[in-house]
Amino acid sequence: MTQPMMKKHSPWRKNSPWRKAGNDDIYMCVLDSGGRVQLQRAYSTGTVTPQSVSLGSVTDITTSVQNGVIRCSFTSNNSISTQRSSTTSQSYYLLYARGPSVNGQIQMHTKTFVSGQKVDITKPTDVQKAHKPHIIKAHGALMLIAWMCTGSLGMMVARFNKGLAKGHRVCGKDLWFVVHVSLMCLSVAATIIAFILAFSYARDWSGGVHPVLGCLVMILSFLQPIGALLRCGPQHPKRFFFNWSHALNALAIKGLSVAAIFTGLGLMDSSDNQWLMKVMGGFVAWEAIYFLLSDLNLRWSQKNEELHEFGEFQELKFRGNCFTDMDNSHGSRNSAIMEAPVVPGLFFSGNLTFLVALLVGIGMS
Repeated sequence: MTQPMMKKHSPWRKNSPWRKAGNDDIYMCVLDSGGRVQLQRAYSTGTVTPQSVSLGSVTDITTSVQNGVIRCSFTSNNSISTQRSSTTSQSYYLLYARGPSVNGQIQMHTKTFVSGQKVDITKPTDVQKAHKPHIIKAHGALMLIAWMCTGSLGMMVARFNKGLAKGHRVCGKDLWFVVHVSLMCLSVAATIIAFILAFSYARDWSGGVHPVLGCLVMILSFLQPIGALLRCGPQHPKRFFFNWSHALNALAIKGLSVAAIFTGLGLMDSSDNQWLMKVMGGFVAWEAIYFLLSDLNLRWSQKNEELHEFGEFQELKFRGNCFTDMDNSHGSRNSAIMEAPVVPGLFFSGNLTFLVALLVGIGMS
């Protein structure tokens, strides 16, 4: 095994009857506290720290560290025992991982390689990397579309664009409300489908942070429309309870979904420069800047409206006449900035650009 060294990163090689971690025979080249390379053997039962076992019948061990590159070669005469597999075949999936080590103790790996097919380990052969399963790619794509496109746009419309197409109603409801509900229903539906796809593939609890975040997003997303259906009327004295709970739950979903997407992309992105993570970082920055500017504009517009209402009241009180068209037009210009259709269109275009880049990256993984 040969691997560039980065902050005491150590390569592992696993022989496994499965493409996923668990029930694996592992050989590890690990840097100890003195900077020497040690060959270790372990056995894993899942996505937990492997259990160290005796090196056994291993000969011709050669290790070195030169110019930041770890080299490790050996010949193993050990038989491979897999508890979940009764086959006598010599073909296994090869799993390769690289990660940090501290004083000879391995930490969570950061880079992985899985062979595309089982390999006869008794014969030299070329090995091609396995691509991510299509069902996992579909899961990631749906979650991206749900919470970085339709969900974001639905939230922004409800927050900043209630005056858009003012006076136009669909099925007796304001247009902004119909758009908001439609987009959020699409987001929840995509989340449910993505959730089912992930668990139908794993068929078990895979462990780690990503599944926990995903389950929280699923639970809160499911509760959000239920709460909306059970809300009281707009003029009800306790309506503010719904308004606050609905807004806070939406904020929690958004934050958790972004965290889940970051952790998911970390599992998908095997590139050295982690470009998917960088694109996602730009995605989040774009939304944060848009939200901040939109919120500042909304508050500025509300303040201007209050000032104009106060000025109009004073003019009525002391002069008893009507207001000038100039004063009215000045206030309307400030409040109409975010209501122009081009603004949500610009936001959607930016989101779509980042989304397409991430979807292409997922497709290539």
